[in-house]
Amino acid sequence: MYCKLTNSVYTVYQAGEFAWEQLQEAVLAHNSLYSLDHSLSLLPNLKILDLSHCELEDASALEYLPTVSLLDLSHNQLRLLPRLSPTATYSLIVLIANNNLFSHISGLHEMNNIEELDLRDNVLSLKEALSPIGALPHIRVLKISGNPITWDLNYRSQIIRQLNPATANHKVVFDDVPLTGQEYDEVGMHAVPAGSSYSPELLSSLSSLSSLCSPVNPISPAHGLISQPLYSPEEADLIQLDPVDSQPASLVNDSAPVSLKNSGNGQPRRKSKKKRTRHIAITDPDNEDMDN
Repeated sequence: MYCKLTNSVYTVYQAGEFAWEQLQEAVLAHNSLYSLDHSLSLLPNLKILDLSHCELEDASALEYLPTVSLLDLSHNQLRLLPRLSPTATYSLIVLIANNNLFSHISGLHEMNNIEELDLRDNVLSLKEALSPIGALPHIRVLKISGNPITWDLNYRSQIIRQLNPATANHKVVFDDVPLTGQEYDEVGMHAVPAGSSYSPELLSSLSSLSSLCSPVNPISPAHGLISQPLYSPEEADLIQLDPVDSQPASLVNDSAPVSLKNSGNGQPRRKSKKKRTRHIAITDPDNEDMDN
């Protein structure tokens, strides 16, 4: 049985009477859900759940699903991986969680039957943040591009060394590129299967990174770039806009001399360049003749 609820348009595909207990696939994408509740317990046989683009901030109620095998949480506002029921941790095969605000993946080690994991475009910044993948012996597809950790040119080798040693026995595609023979030799060199759980100090450090996603320092998930303010508030007060096109003077004319002068309260202020006006006298020849 299949149920689709997208953009508040409700459609049910089934011949005969609808029964929630028989529902196996639900698409709830592109709705404003923000959070879930215990009503998910009415779906004991749900296998596939699509919650993408729902503005979710809390997905803890997913623990009410006992048999989900494919879970799509992409394009939401989640900071924590949801905890699943004990049975769902064994049944989950595909987890799609790209474009969220994950700075760590605590709890992933319990989902040790995952074969496909998509963590692209989050805020994973330290290789230690990905140590729980060492507890996933069946991983076949791993995607982490778009995270700050990938700015390191050696990130691919570092992550491959954290994979579970058992993954060397089957084909693995990492960020859309299959592992090479040399990379298979590196698999599991630094794996920490039991290191699935972070120390309190590391967890606190990783969690603090999610503060980068505030409106002051927004994250651009599409490119994995962090936009930092160019000036401090104090410096911003010292910058005056040039009247020409409301552009900073340094952008209008880089060669224009700029000097700073004390304003009297101890703060420097910009001394604008004075404009010179040239006056031209125009005489009427006829008037000159009359004078003569």
